[in-house]
Amino acid sequence: MALTNPPSRDEKANWSVKINLPHKNLKELKEKKLRRYKVLGTFITEWDEEKAICKELLSTKESTHKYSEHLVELVVALGFDGWMLNLEFQVDVGQISNLKEFVSHFTQTMHSLLPGSLVIWFVKEATD
Repeated sequence: MALTNPPSRDEKANWSVKINLPHKNLKELKEKKLRRYKVLGTFITEWDEEKAICKELLSTKESTHKYSEHLVELVVALGFDGWMLNLEFQVDVGQISNLKEFVSHFTQTMHSLLPGSLVIWFVKEATD
């Protein structure tokens, strides 16, 4: 069976959603896109080193924008269709407003640079 050209952005609107952790290789990624799966990058923080990075990410409004924009650059460069953000730690109460800023800015930037993209996010525990 011959492979056809990938579907257009308009055709992608009806794709299924599949989160892959991690991709075994580039061939697998291309096959999933050809089968009309949305392929998402995954940003997960579940270990101490990653939690420290995430605390830095949420330290200021400016840092939330910087990290958002770098993640968007990556997804565009790698040809993914969005991100799964998975923060597996309790967010400090003082950083909740920055978490909201991060998710908001990240989502707006993703959708403006990659229409039809997905941003799915999960935070283990936060209250505000």
